[in-house]
Amino acid sequence: MGIGFLFSPHCIRPTGDDSPARGLAAYVWRMSGRHQVVVCVLAGLVAALTVVPVDLQRRLVDEAIGGRDRQLLAVLGAIYLGVVLLKAGLKFVLRVYQGWLSESAIRYTRKHLSGYLSRRGDHLEAAEGGDAVTVIGQEVERVGSFVGTGFSNPVTNAGMILAILGYMLVVQPFVALQAWFCCCHSWSSRPGCSARSIGSWNGGCR
Repeated sequence: MGIGFLFSPHCIRPTGDDSPARGLAAYVWRMSGRHQVVVCVLAGLVAALTVVPVDLQRRLVDEAIGGRDRQLLAVLGAIYLGVVLLKAGLKFVLRVYQGWLSESAIRYTRKHLSGYLSRRGDHLEAAEGGDAVTVIGQEVERVGSFVGTGFSNPVTNAGMILAILGYMLVVQPFVALQAWFCCCHSWSSRPGCSARSIGSWNGGCR
């Protein structure tokens, strides 16, 4: 399967009835299926590549420039360029993939709702017709956009945090722990926050 499939909408099989999805997660899986796994894997790869240029920069300064090794400088520079291009390419594919899933979900949902409303026909009142236009126009746009980015964006953000934290723990453990302590301290010192409210799932900052 080549990249050409991205030029046509995702084929979503109809359920055969008008029953709604059991929840938002079920709707996302219904609209994307295994493609959601692929887009999350791409998001994880983009996040993992975040620390590679950082380590290459450190090696360029410490080993190549500090050691005045021109051959190592050329090799690390070429690797750095390749990693930057690879990350940019993966990020581009990820954005296209996310948009493809979102637009396919929006198209299918609008088509499904339009068919459902047309079958109701004259049973619709004027107020219901106005609400239907709002749902098909605006609400479907918001929910459908979540299909492409709702899971993969958190994977990217969380993966970047974990990758950077892991890299800092390997290179400078003391600095990483100190940074983590400062973040926790700044959070706990917010107005209205306490250790009790932070540790409670039901509580929060007020």
